[in-house]
Amino acid sequence: MLLSFARSMRRIRRAPAVAGTLAALLLALAPAAAAQEGKIEGLVTDATGLVLPGVTVEARAADGDGPARAGVTDGRGRFA
Repeated sequence: MLLSFARSMRRIRRAPAVAGTLAALLLALAPAAAAQEGKIEGLVTDATGLVLPGVTVEARAADGDGPARAGVTDGRGRFA
């Protein structure tokens, strides 16, 4: 009976360490589960290399899923 009590106490003492390890693992994996975001920047020019201000640039996911993002080039033909 005493031996069984000692084993139970060891398990109880390990519980916080196991819980802490699981919490650390979940926190480490959380960024991977978050939505991926990025930034697209560029310059729009014509065939002769002149910049094109006021052009609408649209970006979509490769699989076509999700909303499109759009922007307009500035006076120097740049978009972000």
